[in-house]
Amino acid sequence: MGTVIGTVLKGRYQIEEKLGEGGVAEVFRAVDRRLGRTVVVKTLKRDLMDKPDVLERFSQEARDAASLSHPNIVQVFDAESEGHLHFIVMELCDGGDLRHLMDAGPLPIARILAVVHAMLNALAYAHEHGIVHRDIKPSNILLHGNAVKLGDFGIARALMSDTVTQQGTLIGSAGYLSPEQAQGFRVTASGDLYSLGVVLYELLTGRLPFESNNPIALALKHVQEPPPSPRAVRP
Repeated sequence: MGTVIGTVLKGRYQIEEKLGEGGVAEVFRAVDRRLGRTVVVKTLKRDLMDKPDVLERFSQEARDAASLSHPNIVQVFDAESEGHLHFIVMELCDGGDLRHLMDAGPLPIARILAVVHAMLNALAYAHEHGIVHRDIKPSNILLHGNAVKLGDFGIARALMSDTVTQQGTLIGSAGYLSPEQAQGFRVTASGDLYSLGVVLYELLTGRLPFESNNPIALALKHVQEPPPSPRAVRP
């Protein structure tokens, strides 16, 4: 079955509006009719639903993500399937993501520090619980009122390969890759911190430390080149 407006998944989650889609999932606003709250439902795209290894990782990682409860982490409420449709249910953040905020113009230094401080708190908590995100980037940092929350733990961990090329899922993330991830090595907590450092660099300077139109070349720059001093970009 597909996901259409008005569909009720598992007799509980009524799909109301499509919010967008990425390389691996479609995103919908929905109502949890049992609890009477608005939520986000992310459904895996059809080309991933036929891959048992992906589905197994997705289910396990979604359960791990649901175990995290922290004010700076988007809460995962549920991971379910109905027919060939696999989806996760999570907290709705109504303020958009950090990418949209950055595109609107430079942020004050105090705001930048608040965002990064919130992400450090989120990562410290996740890492203490043995969970590495692997895909820290502005579009996964969400705003909700005055809160800043890190999202997509389940999908990022389940679907992101440790290399740049496999499944093509990291093309949009190549600018934020840690050197070990770019080389296909196992990603540890330090890799998340590196990627957050790249986000901080971009917040402060308005550009990434490395740039290329080729995602493979861009990823390799993180391995082979020192980043330019932020002061050289923004004195």
